[in-house]
Amino acid sequence: MTRALRFCLTFLLGRVSKRLKIGAVTLAPSTVSAKSSGLTFHYPPYAVGPYAEGGYVAFVPWETLKPYLAPEGDKIFGGARPKSDEDGQQ
Repeated sequence: MTRALRFCLTFLLGRVSKRLKIGAVTLAPSTVSAKSSGLTFHYPPYAVGPYAEGGYVAFVPWETLKPYLAPEGDKIFGGARPKSDEDGQQ
């Protein structure tokens, strides 16, 4: 993925998360170089549950997003989520 494309996608994801009033939305790492395995949604405390539970993280694999992707978006995603990225997720 080119640097400019990654910047544009990060910018758009930031705007989406502000509009939906949720936490950050990030590209998840992938086992395929220069691709993303999906989107990771980060919810702050109080957004989903009590503060004592802390923040929540929700991962959406690219296969779930595929029916909604334009051909350009299809170039961004691929591969699987690395096992190291799954550790410690709720």
